[in-house]
Amino acid sequence: MKIFQDREQKALQEIALEKQKIEDIRRQISEIDAKIASIWNEIYASLGVSEEEYNAFLQQIAELEGQVSSLERLTPDQLLSHAQEIDQLKAQVDGLLTNPIALLKEVNNKLVALARRIDRLKESLPKPKNDIYAVMRGDYLWKISGKKQIFGDPWKWMRIYSVNRDQIRNLI
Repeated sequence: MKIFQDREQKALQEIALEKQKIEDIRRQISEIDAKIASIWNEIYASLGVSEEEYNAFLQQIAELEGQVSSLERLTPDQLLSHAQEIDQLKAQVDGLLTNPIALLKEVNNKLVALARRIDRLKESLPKPKNDIYAVMRGDYLWKISGKKQIFGDPWKWMRIYSVNRDQIRNLI
């Protein structure tokens, strides 16, 4: 019985020792976390922003990434009706690149990658065979898109509308 009591006593001492090691590691982690927080506070101060502003900026990037992802799932014909939205997204990303937070490498890399994705979206927009067409009396989008020199398919009238909606005054 004495042997088992000695073994138990030794095990309890080892457990106490291990608990002390765990406490030391937790203290070290706490000190490192405090140093990290201090460094981040210095970074925020040098950028002239708060942690909340930084987190809101990251959230804004995440939302833009989500919008771009949803646009990337569209077919080129569907995408054409979102051409203005693509331009707006590009302008938003360009605006974010001027923010001091964008000076941080990780944030800048995200924004640059997002800008590239938007550029690829713009490049994937379908192009008409002819960029310019002089509208004649009696023309309408269905008729124009059906012409061989334009699309050769009247069902593609929405492409013409999407690209020229600011110039089209009357759809009737």
